[in-house]
Amino acid sequence: MERCELVVEGGEMKARMTMSSYSYSLLYMGSAEEAAAAPYEDYIEFDRADDYYVFTIPVRALNEPISCAAYRKRKQKWYSRTLLLGASTLPEEALNGLVLPDYELIDKAVEAYSGEEGIPAGSVVALGGNMDADNPTYGEAMEINLPDGRYSINVDIAGGSGRATVSTPTLLLVQDGKAYARLLWSSVYYDWMQVGGVTYPNETTDGGNSTFTIPVCSLDSLIPVVADTTAMGDPVAIQYTLTFYRESIGDEGLIPQEAAKKVVIVAVIIIVAGFVLNLLLKKRRRKK
Repeated sequence: MERCELVVEGGEMKARMTMSSYSYSLLYMGSAEEAAAAPYEDYIEFDRADDYYVFTIPVRALNEPISCAAYRKRKQKWYSRTLLLGASTLPEEALNGLVLPDYELIDKAVEAYSGEEGIPAGSVVALGGNMDADNPTYGEAMEINLPDGRYSINVDIAGGSGRATVSTPTLLLVQDGKAYARLLWSSVYYDWMQVGGVTYPNETTDGGNSTFTIPVCSLDSLIPVVADTTAMGDPVAIQYTLTFYRESIGDEGLIPQEAAKKVVIVAVIIIVAGFVLNLLLKKRRRKK
């Protein structure tokens, strides 16, 4: 997405989303399955603005997940998406005297309430879809139709104060036909994550940014997780949601860390080869 503009008219909110590509030609407010069965008049068509596709969608509330589906022309297929418009990202001059809640203060209050005990194991944020405590598959790695191996996949994160992020695309591991993700955080202070009440420890041991390998429970829908941070001194458990996108699955080389490793390996090979070549040239000169 290139940019998003919130429009308020007659007490109703709409979002004008300017897309960075021409891949999607229609939107639908609902799931991909619902979109495929809906009549054409229920679809949202794009407007053109400065050679961009612009979609306008209704917004019921800020800081609340919005389910929609996008139609990709080339594949002639609907894909489920989840949008989240953060109220804290609005500029102050756009509020016209309206005072929004102090979301950062609310976050701190929730964190303080959680205290050192954190969030009880097995607790789940109810965010729709099939991610709920009564679903026996929640917290388990989903089956995926890919050969076992290493791939890349785009991931979005929402929740907390918005300051911490995870690197995207991230590593997708397929083992025994099931999907797992290795997440690299933008912080060194996360010491564990929970998915479905199961705790996963930080795998980084050299003082670098926190890394976790967790099960991917679903694609194209919100997955509630908990991450514990010690950035503020005492450990605080914070609720987040992750969304992994099926359409984005690609080669492992697309991951920034993996690409950097390849550059380093190539550089080392060049240096070693140059060193060896230099030795050979010196030996030849001595023989002459």
